[in-house]
Amino acid sequence: MEIHQMHGPWDKYDSQLGLDFTPEKLKYLMDTRKKSISACPYLGCKNWVIHPIFPYTSDDTLKGMEEETYKRNFEFYSELLETAKEYDVTICFENMPHLRFSLAEVDAIKKLIDDINDDHFKACLDTGHVNCFETRNLGDAVRILGNDLRVLHVHDNRFGRDSHDLPYFGSADWDSFYEGLKEVGYDGVFNLETSPPWKLGEELYDEMAKLLVKIAKQVMHYDE
Repeated sequence: MEIHQMHGPWDKYDSQLGLDFTPEKLKYLMDTRKKSISACPYLGCKNWVIHPIFPYTSDDTLKGMEEETYKRNFEFYSELLETAKEYDVTICFENMPHLRFSLAEVDAIKKLIDDINDDHFKACLDTGHVNCFETRNLGDAVRILGNDLRVLHVHDNRFGRDSHDLPYFGSADWDSFYEGLKEVGYDGVFNLETSPPWKLGEELYDEMAKLLVKIAKQVMHYDE
């Protein structure tokens, strides 16, 4: 078994509460993320996924704080990038499901990647998070990120709920997703971020897990 990616910390200072940017809180965020990155080499893992920081909560667009959110994230991840380069780990910045957050969608993430401009800072595309935005097509999201797309979180949903359903159990357009990946030449791992419900019991869980593998192969036209 190879570990292709690991996820960085998600903590109480994120979307719901925001930050007041005291030195103590910023140090906490930075220290926990540096510690997480330092574990990657022990696992043979080269890709480290992380969410934005939410200095003004996930509703920053209602507060007119978009530029400050961008500036804070640029500064924070530019500093963290030095640790990633020290351990030869790629930071994979993930798109988010928050409809009123300025760094949620792939357009803003692509700009951040371009501005930081380093091979150790790339993108994680979360398909379910894309699908929370009714006007966003999965294939177009892939194309926007292009060669900066490093890792995937693949799952589905309906009605803007980040429910992490199995592909085809929601409203995502999987044909467009496949076409987008093919067009940009994505050759990374097809990483699912969903699973059968644990309440099914062991026997049914195993059967549905096998079905999930078949579903993933269908998404990627594996047998063609």
